[in-house]
Amino acid sequence: MICAFTASLSLQFVELIKYLWTLLRRCYDRRCTTDPKKTRQIVQEDYERIYTGPQFDLSVRYASAVSLVLLVLTYSAGMPVLYFCLPVFFGVSLALDRCLCMFCVLKDSCEIFCNSTTV
Repeated sequence: MICAFTASLSLQFVELIKYLWTLLRRCYDRRCTTDPKKTRQIVQEDYERIYTGPQFDLSVRYASAVSLVLLVLTYSAGMPVLYFCLPVFFGVSLALDRCLCMFCVLKDSCEIFCNSTTV
């Protein structure tokens, strides 16, 4: 059971590590300054590759959430504590996905997600 929760949360943390790697690449490109106008890139495509994030892939996150819900519904009769673990997972997942949407991924691919989850 612990393995299922760590496997489902590891997806978000892998994306967070990718974002940190992107920040390091941008820092190297700027020669470790905070000036966004300074760059080592000569060609526009290379510049856009560093400063444009990846697409927001919702299908992998959806599959992870559905499999975890089915797992909790299957085993919760024997372990009722799983009912409390599932909202924690969804809360952490939502918070990390929102942070990644705001700072890391392409803005166009993320607008639908951010607008649909806003209450």
